[in-house]
Amino acid sequence: MLFSSAAQGLISQPKTVFSSGFNQGSGTYNEDGNLKSARIRLWPQMPIHHDLRNSVPGCNNDMPFREILLATETCLSGDYYLQHNFLVMEDPVCADGSKPVMVFYPSLRCSGSPMWNKNAGDAKTCLWRSSPTSWSLVYRCGIWPTLQEGADAYMTASPPVNPAEFKTTGAAQSGTIETHPGPLCDGELIAVDGSTRPINLPVDRCVIMLGQGLRITKPAICPNGTRAKLARFEGWKCNFGEVTFADGLLDIRDEDIGQCKTRGNVGKRVGRVQSMSFWCDGFGHVERPMPPQIAPPKPRAGSISESACQFNKAPFFRHPKTDTCLNLSTQKLKIFSAGICANGTQALWAKYSKKDCAGSPTEVVEVENNMLMKCLDVEGTFSFSFRCAWEGMVAAPPQTKGLETQFQRSSTTPRRPLESELPVLMIAMSLLGVVVFAAIVFVVYTFGSRIRGLFRRNDYGPIALHIEK
Repeated sequence: MLFSSAAQGLISQPKTVFSSGFNQGSGTYNEDGNLKSARIRLWPQMPIHHDLRNSVPGCNNDMPFREILLATETCLSGDYYLQHNFLVMEDPVCADGSKPVMVFYPSLRCSGSPMWNKNAGDAKTCLWRSSPTSWSLVYRCGIWPTLQEGADAYMTASPPVNPAEFKTTGAAQSGTIETHPGPLCDGELIAVDGSTRPINLPVDRCVIMLGQGLRITKPAICPNGTRAKLARFEGWKCNFGEVTFADGLLDIRDEDIGQCKTRGNVGKRVGRVQSMSFWCDGFGHVERPMPPQIAPPKPRAGSISESACQFNKAPFFRHPKTDTCLNLSTQKLKIFSAGICANGTQALWAKYSKKDCAGSPTEVVEVENNMLMKCLDVEGTFSFSFRCAWEGMVAAPPQTKGLETQFQRSSTTPRRPLESELPVLMIAMSLLGVVVFAAIVFVVYTFGSRIRGLFRRNDYGPIALHIEK
């Protein structure tokens, strides 16, 4: 019966005698002789889960045990497996003579949702099934016993020390899991190595979770004989063995075995689980990789082009360094990248109304992404600089060498507007038309008679090819 899990460690009270002896003590019975407190025997805790041991010599009076009294409305909590090591010798009764209800919780201090409940009366019942690692139970009186929470008093289970025959061999046992692509564990199995077989996972080893569904078909066992916990991590490498959130370690209960769990919302976590481990002693000392060293920033020149904004001209790129002046020769400018300062920040674009960056800048702006690779209007700007150093901003930065003669223009002579170039274009087009017309006249005059001779009318058709005899 499942209420075997209800067996939790019990606490000894005053007037309680350990081992096989028992002293009923004052106030243990009602005036009519009915037992008020439960009489319970505790055997050594079982470190190995029941599904890994076929025979357990539990609830055996020939072995050392501890006998305690548990009054009604007193919560008994334990932190070990109950398996053939918990025996109710006598049930308690309520103050009004009614039978209480035993309520069992899969948590400490009789809080949360009960795991099961049963009416008192089945005396001398050895609880044969295991419980969660942390459990608690209470005999409740009154109505709605399963809806109550907490208790009037609290006790902690204190079973005898494990005898030699309960010691384990010290060999850990691997567990087995299945990972599925769907949250309902549907579809073929998937694994990191691309296989479709269940994964045999040793304790304290990390495995990457693929897909949405997880099914534990066999829990792992730690070297001390206890069932390994389920460790869940949000990173791909089990966070190098560090559990960073409160419910990262979960007990693997009986009802969890073989059930499909969605890795996106296991336990209290909302984030997706990326890796897991059967946790016993952890991964030991794991050195995290050193964070990547950030290389010191390197200054970088900018990239601009004036000819890229001119019709029928191949773009010519210029790469002015920061804090270096550059004279302009047109009214349009395309910036491909601004300069980068020595501290890694982007230089500001300083515009000047005179050449050689003389005087103070007329405007200092940050080059936004929406300004890059677009023809910007720079009318009224005769020079500029990608500025990093602001000390002595009034002074002109050094002129870019080798570019003065190619793109320099006078600051006093205004740039020729586009309208002034139209007469030149019209004259050129007129001359070209005259040349073409003269060529056509020459061809017609020279070869016209021969062309007409090829096509003559005859008596049989509108046009016939003339063949000379």
